Amino acid sequence: MSQRPPYHNLDASRSEIRLLEILGSDIPSSIVKCRQTTVSLPDRPSFAALSYVWGDPLITENIELDRVTMPVTTKPLRLWADAICINQQDFDERNAQVRLMGSIYSDANIVLSWLEPDSAE
Repeated sequence: MSQRPPYHNLDASRSEIRLLEILGSDIPSSIVKCRQTTVSLPDRPSFAALSYVWGDPLITENIELDRVTMPVTTKPLRLWADAICINQQDFDERNAQVRLMGSIYSDANIVLSWLEPDSAE
């Protein structure tokens, strides 16, 4: 795979930005696969913004972006996801964590949520 980032020109007059889509996979892989999409901010696209966290530039891992391998510095990103971080089989833990959810969400640096489309349409 090429080591050249797959950047194309953005249209500044349309306030275009690139978004990274992290792709799911049914096959365990040692490399994260992603692709870029271009959107125009006036179209009000749905996305989350993440500020780059500086790390040791000599310590990197590879990601795959549009089939191009790119090195990124390593620095852990800490996430809390209720479905993963709460033992759903332990009712005492689950109830205690539910009582903490107000604090968890208000103390988080950012809260991301997914709203499903209305299935009654």
